[in-house]
Amino acid sequence: MFVIVVSTGCNDGIERQCTKCEGIGIETLIYRMGPIIQQSQRQCSLCNGNGNLIEKNNRCKKCYGNKIFQEKKKLDVNIAHGSQDGETIKFFGEANQIVN
Repeated sequence: MFVIVVSTGCNDGIERQCTKCEGIGIETLIYRMGPIIQQSQRQCSLCNGNGNLIEKNNRCKKCYGNKIFQEKKKLDVNIAHGSQDGETIKFFGEANQIVN
């Protein structure tokens, strides 16, 4: 069974604020065409709209700074007597966990 695990993406658990967008995730572009000045906004090209940066030497070795990775786990399942076909069995705390 594969479980999706969410991590902080960095070894020390501390992300740094993006210097290009100042943590907002949006950069403002200004174009000048003669007497006309046009301003537009787009997703920050440095942090991809996240607002935070993870330095290369501080990236998590499992997720490489992407903050998500798959982990293979072997889980024991107790199926109760009288269970219905197609019944859902939930594993609490086995998905989308934050790992430090």
